[in-house]
Amino acid sequence: METIKTICQGCYFYCGLDVTRDKGRIVRIEGMKEHPVNHGTICPKGIASQQLVTDKSRLQYPLHRIGPRGSGEWKKLSWDDALDLLAEKFAETKEQYGSEALFYHRGHAPGWVTTMNYVTRFMNTFGSPNVLTHAHLCFTPRAIAHVATYGAVPEADFDHAKCIFLWGFNPVNTSLTNYARRIMDARARGTKLIVVDPRFTKTAAKADLWLQPLPGTDLALAMGINKVIVDEHLYDEKFVRDWTIGFEQLREHLATIDLDEVARLTGVPVERFTRAARMFAENAPAVLKEGNGLDQQANVSQTV
Repeated sequence: METIKTICQGCYFYCGLDVTRDKGRIVRIEGMKEHPVNHGTICPKGIASQQLVTDKSRLQYPLHRIGPRGSGEWKKLSWDDALDLLAEKFAETKEQYGSEALFYHRGHAPGWVTTMNYVTRFMNTFGSPNVLTHAHLCFTPRAIAHVATYGAVPEADFDHAKCIFLWGFNPVNTSLTNYARRIMDARARGTKLIVVDPRFTKTAAKADLWLQPLPGTDLALAMGINKVIVDEHLYDEKFVRDWTIGFEQLREHLATIDLDEVARLTGVPVERFTRAARMFAENAPAVLKEGNGLDQQANVSQTV
């Protein structure tokens, strides 16, 4: 038997794996202890990743349909013949209809982060801007808000925070080997945890404070929390003065917000989101990490 060191591509963390094989057959998959991302831990997707290799339905070579659609009639092709056929069809499409007649829809299969670079470059070379994704429901609206606010997308420093605020984010289910592990380690050190989610998730079950807003009311809740922090002067005034713009306009807008109305809209009592605001502001350094739960709403960029 031999052990191969590799990485998992089941999500964008690329956890390290120790894959043991016997006579070419995978017999065990474990987390790589020395890997900086997962430190030996592994999630169900990582354990099941051997199915990508061993599944009987796995395609191992190109197939060309030779019968009517749905007939199940296929012909095996070599890679060279398959690439030649694709190039021929692409050229015909471009000549007959123009380059913008081609569109590409990219899903969320393993390796989606790296393949996106190749897809974008190919489509640029072909001359078509029509690259379609599900990005409007996954991350991009939040990224737009971050970049527009301070020029980049931050990475939360869970390891040094005294308060962690998770909004529409359930890492115990979605990021077990990295974010969830680091957040639970922080909790063991005494870090406060606030979770905003309409559902009582496994992450919410670990929280010091769980806020349960009505779906789609996250922006109202965020403004209510902002109002408490600003009205009670719980923010870093020197930082705001030296490094921000538009704060006075924000203060003027917050003056128009009624906390009882926020409670009515969101279903979260005033005392609970007031407690969240104080817990977050009074336990510095604190981090806020939002997740895909916000992406499902129409006003996600404004909320972030």
